[in-house]
Amino acid sequence: MLKEGQKYQISDYSVPDATLTICKIEEDPTFGRVVHLCLDGVMVTTPYSPLGFTTWLAHIPFTEEAVEESVGELICENAAPHNWEKSYREWKTAFENRKAHLWMTTVSHALLSLAKSLENNASDNS
Repeated sequence: MLKEGQKYQISDYSVPDATLTICKIEEDPTFGRVVHLCLDGVMVTTPYSPLGFTTWLAHIPFTEEAVEESVGELICENAAPHNWEKSYREWKTAFENRKAHLWMTTVSHALLSLAKSLENNASDNS
């Protein structure tokens, strides 16, 4: 069973050292248990970074089922995610106003979609 503070390898992702940490789990009347993650060691291409990519996402929300499909080996039970609260609060306000979503697919698929979306947004703004 997923619990806050757990840190896992991402099972379906091409970067072997990528991890997800469960920051918060909350109930939603529509989506059930929403699992808020912090991702480390990922590789998301983004034109908004001077390096052209980022290796860390402070907050990204998923359905519990999506996270269960994404977890690999449990690394630790009491990880302390860092700097996620501000991003969570911004997401929560937007979500309550129907201006944000949560992911219902695997972490790996979400990261690929996110990179594609960032790339498309950058080209639309240039």
